[in-house]
Amino acid sequence: MTAAHGPSSPGSRPPTGAAAVLGVTKSFGAVQALRGVSLEFPAGQVTALMGENGAGKSTLLKILTGDHQPTEGHVALDGARLALASPAEARAAGIRIIPQEPEIIPHVSVAENVYAGSLPRRAGRRLDRAELRRRVTADLERLGFAGVLDPDLLGSQLTPAQRQLVEIMRAVTGEQARVIAFDEPTSSLSEHEVDALFSLIRRLRDQGIAIIYVSHRMKEIFQLADRIAVLRDGALAGVQDARTTTEGALVRLMVGRDLSAMFVRQDVATDRVVLDVQGVTTDAVRGIDLQIRAGEVVGLAGLIGAGRSELALALAG
Repeated sequence: MTAAHGPSSPGSRPPTGAAAVLGVTKSFGAVQALRGVSLEFPAGQVTALMGENGAGKSTLLKILTGDHQPTEGHVALDGARLALASPAEARAAGIRIIPQEPEIIPHVSVAENVYAGSLPRRAGRRLDRAELRRRVTADLERLGFAGVLDPDLLGSQLTPAQRQLVEIMRAVTGEQARVIAFDEPTSSLSEHEVDALFSLIRRLRDQGIAIIYVSHRMKEIFQLADRIAVLRDGALAGVQDARTTTEGALVRLMVGRDLSAMFVRQDVATDRVVLDVQGVTTDAVRGIDLQIRAGEVVGLAGLIGAGRSELALALAG
């Protein structure tokens, strides 16, 4: 287990091409969400940000994107200190975030959602729909989303996965991005959409953009990341080289101890049926038979739209 690009000390100068937080502390009243975090995000690398719920990941992203201002410490880009008073200032500096909950305008098209704030106009300020169509078609092709996202769909018609893709397009089009943070971006994507997203992230990395990737999914982290930073209780627990670290090492950094000592496997009798489902049918599922026994963990698998959530809701009444 080796460290890669260890954290800078507060006040140190990050390397050219890197974004960084330096000695950042953030308090909300008596609650200290971040404690002296110093961390670099090098250009042309994917830095995964991991930690348990409440570890400080979202707060750190909000400081980077101007939603919160640090109580102590600061953000830097290319070694220059940034005072980000708002998300607009962070965007102007080239810092973008793909949030977990996309902000979509419901009554306009995908194309208008993507270029909101920078729509092409004709004389008289009328929307230039021909130029909008040309632009969105080119960007869909360039980003690998052609055939996945219909530019004419209204925001109100989009699935959760499509809403996520609109947010991604909005972040990577227009003014040049320097840093892009992805916050749990695959939570509502299909396997095909995840493949397209990962391909895009690698292209952005190869263009010299600093990528921050937040996820609880270990498989994704090891597929994408060059380095992995772990937060625990608001502090930086360590930075690992993704090529040489292990899942066990990351879990120990996240929880501060070995999980094998916390969860000792026990043999449990599973011959008693506690839930017997026969022929359950709803608008979304048909003829479901299922038995669940005491001590079992039963997984429901399937593609988005296959009926997993609908079945769970039906079972819960």
